[in-house]
Formats: sequence, C-alpha cells, structure tokens
Amino acid sequence: MSHLTDLGNGWSAGPAIHFNFTSMEGSRNGLNTILGREQLDIYEAQGVEMAHLCIGHLSTITRADDPGWETHKEVARRGAFLGFDTVGHQMSVSFIPEREKVDMVLNALEAGLEDHILLSSDFANTTQIKANWGNGFSTVLVQFVPKLRYFGVPDETIQKILVDNPRRWLAYQPMTA
Repeated sequence: MSHLTDLGNGWSAGPAIHFNFTSMEGSRNGLNTILGREQLDIYEAQGVEMAHLCIGHLSTITRADDPGWETHKEVARRGAFLGFDTVGHQMSVSFIPEREKVDMVLNALEAGLEDHILLSSDFANTTQIKANWGNGFSTVLVQFVPKLRYFGVPDETIQKILVDNPRRWLAYQPMTA
C-alpha cells in the first residue's frame, strides 16, 4: 500500500497547483525514504516537469535509514532537485548531526548530482531568528557552506549549488495550452 494513499487527495493537488499557477513546485519528503519516491510517481503521472520540482527534507534521511542515500540518487536521476533544506540547525524532529548532512551533500556530489542540489535552513518558527537567540537566516552561508569548503568542495561547485541551481529551479516556464 502506498504511504500517500493514507493522506487523501491532498497530494494530487500539488501537480494541479503547479499547472494552474504556473510555478515551480516544492514537495516535502517528511522523514521517509519511500515517500519521496512516491511523490515523484504522482508528479510524473500528472505530467509535471521534473526539472522544476524539488523534493524537500531530504537532509532528514539518515544513513541508518538509507545507507547509500539511494533515495537522493533516485530523485536526481528522475530529474528533480534534492532539497537539503534543514542544514545549519537542528530541527525538533531531526536530530541528524550537521556532519551527517555534510556527508549527504558530499555523497551526492561524488555521485555527480551537483546540478540537482538545493540548500536551505527551513525556518519553522520565530525562535530561530537571531533576535530571539536563534541561528538566524544566514545558517546556510555562515555555518554549512564553510563545512563543505573544509571537506574540499570547490568554489565553482558551491556557486552552482547556491546560485545556478536555484536560478534554474525558479526559472519555470509554464506549458502553453
């Protein structure tokens, strides 16, 4: 049985919104190795162009749950972006160490997936902003990117991840009727 069938018709709304509002699409994985794949199946069945889809929360899949991070590889092979969108802080539902998140990105880079990586810190509430003693909006740039550099990721690749990939994802061109 599909994990998505239990969620009702809400998942089928994503592709409709994608076409009706002519936007790129982001979809949340929800801490599950199977769910991201099932989301791709739904979007593909509805004709969504994978180049404008990002499956998010992929940085919440632990090495223990998916030892080779095959979920990441499948999402990218099918053409969607990898949303490593919980970097730079610990979320209440994700106690994955930053080192493991760095390893996820390094694994994706080693697999040749640099054109599919997006980074974000996924703010969920106001306690995360600096005024409230949180890490602030700069966590990706100030805390996570230096870790990638430390492990040898070249500036050209970081430029691609931080600038070029988001530009391509956001450059949605709606299909003409």
